Amino acid sequence: MAESDTIGGKSQDSSDGLILVASLVDRIPNLGGLCRTCEIFAVSRFIIGSKRYMEDKEFETLSVTSHKWINIEEVLPNNLVAFLLETKKAGYTLLGAEHTAELLVVCFYSGYFEAAEKSTTSPNTWLESSRLR
Repeated sequence: MAESDTIGGKSQDSSDGLILVASLVDRIPNLGGLCRTCEIFAVSRFIIGSKRYMEDKEFETLSVTSHKWINIEEVLPNNLVAFLLETKKAGYTLLGAEHTAELLVVCFYSGYFEAAEKSTTSPNTWLESSRLR
């Protein structure tokens, strides 16, 4: 499996349920809010791009105490495609969402990551060049 590091490591069973992957989100207020949302909706795993985000006071303030009760793992952006491919192989359905000021895109990625596997460029380069706009 792609390299990931459990940060929160709580007693909740993380082998099933919803996984929220936010490895490409780097704004602390957004991550703190997402962490709180994960607790509210009983997300089994919250994936972030760096464990150092959790050390920020703003993250702690916005996540309230949710970071103490949910499983938080680190998957570096460079390892994201490999992590998503392994997650899909484990039986998860991948759903991607992108939100910009002008646009909200939600799209099922059936076949999207299979195409990334077959790409001649590196998976991360392919993912970045293939992003929906």
